[in-house]
Amino acid sequence: IGIYALMGRTDTYGGNSTMGFLDILSQTYSSVVYDYNKALVYDYQDETIKKVVDTLWSSNYYAVANCNNIIQQIEYADPEIFAWKENEKAMIWGEALALRAFLHFDLLRGFAPSYKMGANDPGIPYVKEATNQVVTRSTVAATLDLILGDLKKAQELLRPVDPIGPSFGEYEEEDEYSADDYVTDDGFWLYRKSRFNYYGVTALMARVYLYKEDMTNALACA
Repeated sequence: IGIYALMGRTDTYGGNSTMGFLDILSQTYSSVVYDYNKALVYDYQDETIKKVVDTLWSSNYYAVANCNNIIQQIEYADPEIFAWKENEKAMIWGEALALRAFLHFDLLRGFAPSYKMGANDPGIPYVKEATNQVVTRSTVAATLDLILGDLKKAQELLRPVDPIGPSFGEYEEEDEYSADDYVTDDGFWLYRKSRFNYYGVTALMARVYLYKEDMTNALACA
């Protein structure tokens, strides 16, 4: 929940990564508020724009660090903690991997050459552990492979346990839950439509394959 809250901020996916700064760069808007006028002409030396770019970078990696902390803690957790709760462990682990992949994909698209223009050019650091050490940049192609690796592992973990997945025939609407449902497992299995469920992971894989110009796998995921 903390990671989703970070992503919902204006600094990241709640603004700059979607209908905000990146949409300004793509010329979606004919005019913008005064502070962002320089973004329309790609003036990256403007102090306001530099601050937005720096914040977009650091905020996304802050969310990545939180993903990595969860992944490390759950991967090496004392088995007693998850006794009788292996399904919950798989769900948390898979969802954190998917979020890590999603965040890196946004960073790659914003800060690196496209795959079509520079597959072997330096991309971004793909950070897979909670660390304060500098992580070397991977190439664009290698970064996409790392993203897909996380998504495939997430699929594997989520497939047998996610209520929105191929192991379950249907998913009940949230407003049909009873009060008892919220007491059971602290409501852990509720609201899967609003979280990174199995099909959300698969849809993201389709996007990544499309970005990589692998049309066969993109269609298969779609």
